[in-house]
Amino acid sequence: MLINEQMEQIEKFSSNEQIIIEYIQKMGVEINSLSARKIANETLTSASTVVRLCKKFGCKGFEDFKKTYIHELRYLTSIQENINKNIPFTEKDNKYKIANNLSLLYQEIAKDTLECLSIENLSKATQMILKADNIYIFSSGSSINLAKIFQERMLRITKTVVLYESLDMQYIRSVSSQKKDCYILLSYSGEVTRIVRVAQTLKRQGVPTIAITSLGNNRLSKIADCVLNVSTREKIIYNICNYSSLISTGLILDILYSCCFNENYQKNLEYKIELEKRYELQRQKYSQKNIL
Repeated sequence: MLINEQMEQIEKFSSNEQIIIEYIQKMGVEINSLSARKIANETLTSASTVVRLCKKFGCKGFEDFKKTYIHELRYLTSIQENINKNIPFTEKDNKYKIANNLSLLYQEIAKDTLECLSIENLSKATQMILKADNIYIFSSGSSINLAKIFQERMLRITKTVVLYESLDMQYIRSVSSQKKDCYILLSYSGEVTRIVRVAQTLKRQGVPTIAITSLGNNRLSKIADCVLNVSTREKIIYNICNYSSLISTGLILDILYSCCFNENYQKNLEYKIELEKRYELQRQKYSQKNIL
């Protein structure tokens, strides 16, 4: 979750913290030139309160907070939004308007995903997958279906990806993992307790992990060896549907598969075509048998 979104949950903060938050929001990127003591003086609070607040946002201290918060502000203003990512249509919209808005939503999320994506981390993640003896992908909620699609596609280029839907089984599997394994962990918030617990277990065992998650100082991002960020304009609670996170996560997985495919392009293409031919032949034989 972005710091900006955490700040909106104003009831979770003390009265002094609320005053500091309001001041920071008013100053925006201009806080870059301020110190914790300066903010404390301007808000009639204390520098220690400012630092404690920064730590509540998952930052190491005030300087880390400034860097993260300013990066997030620039991200949020980097692309002009034509469609509200949380409420892309209203009850007054007709069916054509809804269809058109969702089409635009897909386009804007795809563009935003590319803005978030680090090519350096993408290259690193590709090599981690290709070098692994065993590949696992863990998730929860709606993104499990995206994980299944990725699993099927990778199988078509001779890469077996293991998927456990049970959160208990995910943890049990992680405990017995080896250093030559590779885990892909999907969590938009990066705060799903059981996914974080799996990441922590893998970290202790020296097992490589790839996190596909939102921007910001979430717990999963801090633990993973490689982070691929998704579009982070979706509110976790206030939305019609989690359109944006699913579109973006699906696109990242498609890109990851394509990069793995491209590492041995001709061999993978030939294998996949031959596989499809065999599958089609079997399908036709089965259909003819049923007709007879």
